Amino acid sequence: SSRAAVEPSSLQHHDGGSDRAQQQLAQSIASLETLRDAEELLVAQRSQFRAEHVALLVARFPDLDLEVANAHIRIGQLLKLTGDALCMTRAALLGPELAGAVIAFARLGAMPPGGVVPLLQELSAQAGAKMAQCSGGVLCSLAWALVRLQGLYGGALQLAPLELLPEWQKQQHHHQRQLSHGSNSAHVIHSQDQESAPLVVEDSTLPMTLAALSNALLQGRKLKQVTGDDVAKLAWAMAKTQHMDLPLLDAMAQRVTSVCSAVLPLEEQDPSAAGFQLVSRLAHLSLGQRRMALKALQQRKREIRVKEMMALRAARKAALQAGLVERSNKDALLLGRSEQGQPMLLTGSKQAGDAAAAAATRTEAKHVRVGSLVCVSCVCVCVCVRARVCLCMGALLLSAWCSHT
Repeated sequence: SSRAAVEPSSLQHHDGGSDRAQQQLAQSIASLETLRDAEELLVAQRSQFRAEHVALLVARFPDLDLEVANAHIRIGQLLKLTGDALCMTRAALLGPELAGAVIAFARLGAMPPGGVVPLLQELSAQAGAKMAQCSGGVLCSLAWALVRLQGLYGGALQLAPLELLPEWQKQQHHHQRQLSHGSNSAHVIHSQDQESAPLVVEDSTLPMTLAALSNALLQGRKLKQVTGDDVAKLAWAMAKTQHMDLPLLDAMAQRVTSVCSAVLPLEEQDPSAAGFQLVSRLAHLSLGQRRMALKALQQRKREIRVKEMMALRAARKAALQAGLVERSNKDALLLGRSEQGQPMLLTGSKQAGDAAAAAATRTEAKHVRVGSLVCVSCVCVCVCVRARVCLCMGALLLSAWCSHT
C-alpha cells in the first residue's frame, strides 16, 4: 500500500503486513461494539495500524457502547492516542477520512488535546481539493460538527490569520461578511448596506468557515444527493452561525422540494416559495392528522362506554331473573354498586355473596329508617294529643312492623 503508516510513539509501525491483513484489520474495526474491544484491538494490532485505520477507529468511537465504568477517562486516553496519530499523518488521509474524524469528535462532544484545526487546515488546503472528495452528506455533517465543536470549545477553534487562507476562501468569507453586516438575525438582510465590510476575523469564526463548505456543495452540485436529515443538519448549522448564503438556501429549497414531492406534489414555482409552501402544507397535514387521531380516540371512548352500559343492563336483567341469591354458577354476572354509588359488575360466587350481603345491608338500613320515621311520627302525635292510647298504638305498630320485616 502506498498510504503512509501511523508513526507516533504510541503507535509504532513495523513495516510489513499484506493487503489482506490490512483489509481484515479494517473489517475488525468496523465490527467493534464495546470500548474494551477497541482497546484490545489497538494493543494487539498497533503495529498494523496505518493512517486510514486510525481514522476508521476514531469514526467508530461514537457507535461503541460507552455506558461502562470510567468511560470518559478511557475514551480520553484513546482520543489523545489517536488524535496525535491523525495530526502526524493527516497528509496521507483522504477528505472523507478527515471529515469523518472531525464528525466523530463532535458526536462524542470531545476533542483531542491537539484539537481539530490541523485536520481542518488539511481539508481546506490546495483550494479545498480534499473537501471536494467528500459527498454532500459528509459535508452537511461536517458543517454540523464544526458548529457543535464551536459551541463546546469556542476559542479553541479560532481561525488562523486571514492571509494564510486560500484566496477563494477569503472571497467567500468577505462575501459572507457583506451579507451579514448590520444584521442581528439570520432572517434580516439590509439590502441598502452595500459597502465592503472590513476583513476582521472574530474569535467566534470557525477555522474553516461555512462559506467554504457552501462553495464545495454548490460547485459540485452535491446537494442533489443529500437526504432530508443532511439538509436539516446544514440548516441548523447555518441558523446557529447566522450564515446567509442565498444561492445555497435556494439549492436547499430545491432539494427539500424534490425529496418531499413524492409525498406532497408541488407546482412549478420559485424554489424559495415552494419550500415555504411545502412547510406550510406539511404543518397543516400534521395538524389534520392529529385532529383525526383525536376524533378517533373520542369515538373509541364513546363505543367503550356504550358497550359497558349494554353489558351492565344485560347483567342487571340476568341478576333480576336469577334473584341475586344462592347462585351456584361461578360464572354468573351480578350487578352491584360501589361505595360511591357507581355501577359495578361482579363475577363469581364470592362476588355473589358480597353482593347479596351488601343488598341485605342496604335493605335493613332502609327498614330501620322507615321504622324510626314511624316511631317519631307517633311520638309527635302523642305529644300533640297528650293521650297514652296513641303512644300504645304507636308501640304496637312499631313492634308489628319489626316482626314483619
